[in-house]
Amino acid sequence: MKFIAFFEYNNEDVPVAVKTLMQLRASREKEPEKYAKLISENYSLGGELPNFTRDLRGFVLYEADNIDQLANISALYHLNIPSTRVKFIPIVEGSKSVELFMKAKK
Repeated sequence: MKFIAFFEYNNEDVPVAVKTLMQLRASREKEPEKYAKLISENYSLGGELPNFTRDLRGFVLYEADNIDQLANISALYHLNIPSTRVKFIPIVEGSKSVELFMKAKK
């Protein structure tokens, strides 16, 4: 299943956030089954989204086989960066949504 992960943290935590990202990437190479698969680069948001209050905001796309993979990512960031907030939201391709809607309609 695919997820969009919105994240935010304070400016003073940027050095720790970069270090944590590098740690996650190295750990993912050694244990790819432990973390959700990264299916996009990280993106920074140029505008405001509701309920975001930290200085730095962005999103990334993941594909996860199980919820533990997302929990491992969340735990790593929260343990290293206290100001971090991460929210994982399931996403579905538009064509798949239409297909499911048509099946349900029958």
